[in-house]
Amino acid sequence: MFLLLDANVIVGNPLLRGRQWDAVADAVASEALDLYVPELAVDEAVARYRDSAALREREAKKALKTWPPRSRELVQEAINASESFAAEYESLLRARLEQMGAEIVG
Repeated sequence: MFLLLDANVIVGNPLLRGRQWDAVADAVASEALDLYVPELAVDEAVARYRDSAALREREAKKALKTWPPRSRELVQEAINASESFAAEYESLLRARLEQMGAEIVG
């Protein structure tokens, strides 16, 4: 049996975490399942994740002036963390797919 993931599935759970994904990984490890992910699905999921992160970050930056000074620092730290995670997201996703035994196909 095989499972072909598309971007919509990845976007719903960006790092493919949880029991259902652990079960998929176990099935791949036991050779009961082959897991395939098109390169295009990875690219689309990454682009959609980064777009949504950028939107959240812009909204948070707009709201900064309404927060007290110490809170502004914390919100800015959250924005910075979000930007950093978004920049690393593709490598994190690919590492998770590799960990699960997925084959990324052209």
